[in-house]
Amino acid sequence: MGKLLGKLFDGEVYAVHVGEDDLSAEVGEGVRYVRLSGIPEGKLVEYSKDMDLMLLGAFSKGRIKELFLGSITTFVMHHTNIPLLLVK
Repeated sequence: MGKLLGKLFDGEVYAVHVGEDDLSAEVGEGVRYVRLSGIPEGKLVEYSKDMDLMLLGAFSKGRIKELFLGSITTFVMHHTNIPLLLVK
C-alpha cells in the first residue's frame, strides 16, 4: 500500500522500524529502510514530524494487554500532528 501511494503521489516511502532486529532484507525495492532504537511510541512520533502521511499497521495484542500497557498505534494517533492511515 505504501509503495502504491508513494508512486501515485510521487513521494518517498520509508519503512521505519524501532527495534533491535534488522529487517532491511524484507523491505522491497524503492523503499528506504530506517531502524531506530528506543521506545517505539516516542521514536515514531519524533521521526514523523517531517512526514506528510504515516501508514501504520494496527495490530492487536489482546484487549487485556492493551488495557494495561496501551498500544503503540493509540499513542501515535494521539501524539502526532500528521495524517495517519491505519491498516489492519
